Amino acid sequence: MPLLIRLATEDDINAMLRIRLDAKENILRTKLTYDMVASAMRKDCHAWVALYHSHIVGFSIANKKNHSVWGLFVLSSYHGQGIGRTLLEIATDWLWKQPVGFFRRPCQKIWLDTKQGSRAEGFYQHLGWQRGENLPFDEVRYYLYRKQS
Repeated sequence: MPLLIRLATEDDINAMLRIRLDAKENILRTKLTYDMVASAMRKDCHAWVALYHSHIVGFSIANKKNHSVWGLFVLSSYHGQGIGRTLLEIATDWLWKQPVGFFRRPCQKIWLDTKQGSRAEGFYQHLGWQRGENLPFDEVRYYLYRKQS
């Protein structure tokens, strides 16, 4: 059975939280709850899940209000299979379509935060994200700029 990626629903949140808590790097500093994720998905965020044999093995969440990738996580036993890359591409494609400001112009850059020195940092660099400013708690911001046609 091939990998399937679909839009997440509130029924997927508990599995998404388990995957997030399973992360070995970029450990949460504050508790992330079902209600927090559900509220975000109802308002400004879209989330996608990756399923392998009907089991959720990864997810991404993007926030259209601030044009960020709020989360991207794949179970460690599924790393290196292109799942994270696919989830990230879906999230960024959606963000590029979200208009900005009063004049509803296309978004020109999107961002995400990750742990400095993590595997994720190398992953984002490999995909063309540009390192930005250092943040508290050993995190760093990355930017992806719209390609000019």
